[in-house]
Amino acid sequence: MSARIARKRETKACTVCAKAKVKCETAGPGDRCKRCQRLGKVCGDQTPGAHSNKRSLESQYSKADLLRLESKLDSVSQVLAASSQTPYITRPSSSPPPNSSPGVDPENVLPNSHEASSLLSLFCTEMAPLFPFVSIPRNVTSDQLRTEKPILFTSIMMVASQNNVHRQSNLAQVVRYELSQAVLVRGEKSLALLQSILIYLAWNHVHLQLGAQLLNLLHLAVSMLTELGLNKESHAWSNTGAGAVGDLGRHRMVEATRTLEERRAVLGVFWLSSITKTCLKDMDSAAKFARYMEKFCQMLEVAQDQPSDAYLVQLVRLQQKADTIGEVIYDEELEYLSSMNAPLAIGIQSLEKEIFGMEPTLRALPLELAQTSLLQISYQSLNLYLHKIALDDRLFPTTYTMLRTNLLASSLSAIESLVSLFFSISPQTILTMPYPTWAQIGHAMLVLHRLSEVQHGTWDRAYVSSVLDPRETFRRVARRLEEVMTLGMAESPPRHLPEIFTMLVARLKELGEIGMREPGAEDVDVEGASASAIFEDDTMSNFFFDFLDLGQAY
Repeated sequence: MSARIARKRETKACTVCAKAKVKCETAGPGDRCKRCQRLGKVCGDQTPGAHSNKRSLESQYSKADLLRLESKLDSVSQVLAASSQTPYITRPSSSPPPNSSPGVDPENVLPNSHEASSLLSLFCTEMAPLFPFVSIPRNVTSDQLRTEKPILFTSIMMVASQNNVHRQSNLAQVVRYELSQAVLVRGEKSLALLQSILIYLAWNHVHLQLGAQLLNLLHLAVSMLTELGLNKESHAWSNTGAGAVGDLGRHRMVEATRTLEERRAVLGVFWLSSITKTCLKDMDSAAKFARYMEKFCQMLEVAQDQPSDAYLVQLVRLQQKADTIGEVIYDEELEYLSSMNAPLAIGIQSLEKEIFGMEPTLRALPLELAQTSLLQISYQSLNLYLHKIALDDRLFPTTYTMLRTNLLASSLSAIESLVSLFFSISPQTILTMPYPTWAQIGHAMLVLHRLSEVQHGTWDRAYVSSVLDPRETFRRVARRLEEVMTLGMAESPPRHLPEIFTMLVARLKELGEIGMREPGAEDVDVEGASASAIFEDDTMSNFFFDFLDLGQAY
């Protein structure tokens, strides 16, 4: 007994590990423990005497007994962990890892402090200006971001790790796991987590090989807006709405005014949801909080807080117009129409004038060259969204012949402009371009394919090839992507497009050879589908669009 009392007292666990009741290990005296380093926590000593207990001095177990028991518990934990997960790096590419486990040790894949600083600089200077909804202040260092917002830090490291696509995939797996644990398991909610989801979604093509999660994460982002109360202004709280009864409702009515950082995040969720709806898959979340979008845009314009806010505002306003088109043209009543009618035709012509009137403002904006090109791509994508209704054979059986011809020609013109813009973009911009822009390009190329198959009395399908030959366009895009890959590898350090683009190039080349039916060839009857669906189950979709359409090819 006296020997145990006189022995030197062992160092206590830090406050974080003690609270979690887990083992606390350090690399050396004075260092943060390994667990706090991995999780980006502040590692601090416990208050002396915090766990003093006289009974511990009278324990019948020796230190050696406790160490043997601890060793056995560690062994059991290692066996359970090994049986429940396989490291991602050992799995074949055809068998993606389960989403329920990280499968990767973050300590082994996260960059060191020096490299993290370079990657954060790359993100802030080349990537964030193209997705201005998450802004990192200039005075924030990578070490500070790692400590204060670890999941957001990992998300940024993931999208910026273009010099190592293998590590990029591993980091994507870590982010997906950490987000699910934080939001779904621990029930955490914060602006930083919302921003992490936005970054993860904005470069969705980086991690498509892990499985499609775009819609799930978008709905998760919308839910977090609601949980944080960001989906409405604080003064707009209803006295009769759900949750408004009692002290909780009265407290929410006096919440502080939203910050500009919060407003950007709300606009980012709206923008991603709206583009997903117009180019990929129908979802209703975009319209749930759309009434506040213009007010938020006006506040950002007045504040002039960030150079990219002017670009952000115009991106959002284009998608606001897309939402209007959806409500007027592609509403639920459209499926009950047997043919075009006068109100719908007048609505289309009115929207055409509104969209045409937006172009001078867009061209006059003093933006960076890359922002100008991507903004024009969004504008042409909006143009295409309005005019592609002409693809719906059901709406144009025999009437409104010239209207349909004009709509088809306008669709082709929008695609031609969009494709020209893509080929004018610099390789550096293509390397960093967000996923929504790729979705707009993929959507345009799918509609181009459909235009070459339209059977309409005054529509000449040979005219499509004379303006923009689909097969040659596919070949040109493939060559451009190969060129960008080559130039990226020549940089120091080298930069790579995500792995999916290697397969995309191969499929584009195939489409350049076999993907199109020659004008005049025998046609196959295809039942008319809704214009908002764009015939997603055809061969063209299986070859090309699946690569951009939520990664369904996987």
